[in-house]
Amino acid sequence: MSLVAAFKSFDKNGDGWISQQEIMEAFAALKLDLTREEAADVVNHADQNHDGLLNYREFAAGFLPSAAAALDPGAALLQSCS
Repeated sequence: MSLVAAFKSFDKNGDGWISQQEIMEAFAALKLDLTREEAADVVNHADQNHDGLLNYREFAAGFLPSAAAALDPGAALLQSCS
């Protein structure tokens, strides 16, 4: 499964954002039940702009950093220098 396909499978309503509820539903589909607090931790892990939602770039950066580097090589370079 590609990263885009994984993002789309989490983004149940197709609005381009993954919410805490969508995280809970996606994990439940994998037979992994998360509490609201655990789902919030998953979102907060990758939520770069702190809006409570994950867009594709945040999803990629949070869960597959090498994919994020391909999306924005300059950001990856800055991270490696810090």
